[in-house]
Amino acid sequence: MIDASNSTTYPMQMQGRADGAAVRNAGEGYFFDKMDEYKLSTELKAEFPNVGSYIGSLFKKIGEERQEKENTTKVAQNASEQNQESYSFMQ
Repeated sequence: MIDASNSTTYPMQMQGRADGAAVRNAGEGYFFDKMDEYKLSTELKAEFPNVGSYIGSLFKKIGEERQEKENTTKVAQNASEQNQESYSFMQ
């Protein structure tokens, strides 16, 4: 039986949203240019067995960069909150 409850489909929904945002944020024609790049590059063809695996690696890289940016933002927010708490404690 297929489990189509929110608990099993939600992670895929979030991945789809992240992929869509990556495409939108990369700009018009970005991935088409990357497909052309793959077609012309013997180095990329040696590293990736097909254009889909190359594009997938780009999605992964974009996702990792986004996650790193989010983590950096959270660390900065936490530090700011701790500084505010320290300041209010000192008053």
